[in-house]
Amino acid sequence: MASVEVMKERARIAGRFNLSARRNPVHRALVALAAQKAGGECQMVPVAPGEDEVEVLRRARKVAGGKPVIIVTETDRELHARLVNGEGN
Repeated sequence: MASVEVMKERARIAGRFNLSARRNPVHRALVALAAQKAGGECQMVPVAPGEDEVEVLRRARKVAGGKPVIIVTETDRELHARLVNGEGN
């Protein structure tokens, strides 16, 4: 289980992405694409700084259940989002 600090950082990043998906057309399009591929709502996995990539992909597969998932990271106060399929590719 992640520490409280890591969980707070993930929550902060998730909140920022949710706001950005309403305002930023690129993030909005990414969410729409993920939802379309998933056949409904899309899943998002926030990544705290310093988290292990293998652990993040494992968590993404678990959350997605075989459907596409958006992985969101933050570098220098800028959000980066990418769409991966539920198998972690």
